[in-house]
Amino acid sequence: MPRHELVQTLRRSLSIRAWRPGRRGSTCETMRVEHRELARAIRCLPERFTDRLPDRALQRISIAASGGQWQQVLDDLIGSLHAHNQPVTAEERDQLRAALEALSLPTGPLHDLDMRH
Repeated sequence: MPRHELVQTLRRSLSIRAWRPGRRGSTCETMRVEHRELARAIRCLPERFTDRLPDRALQRISIAASGGQWQQVLDDLIGSLHAHNQPVTAEERDQLRAALEALSLPTGPLHDLDMRH
């Protein structure tokens, strides 16, 4: 999935948080589609960092992704990038932020990442 599509998918998925039963225009089917898009987008995130993280960390992240443990995926990915002093681009940081926000998780850990200029 091209990078800009991933960011758009993650941002669209923010509506998952806002969905409430009985809300006009929202259906269970819409929520399922958005959830699948979010899952697909988060599964693709670690692929961007394969050249910057050790195989062991990537394996742990992949196992969490295959089990649908999205918070664990993001925690391990961000933590591994920080622990191995791997810089991220502004676009990569935005993708990670969108994923955290889509899951209603704090974005504070992103502040610890080194930025690539």
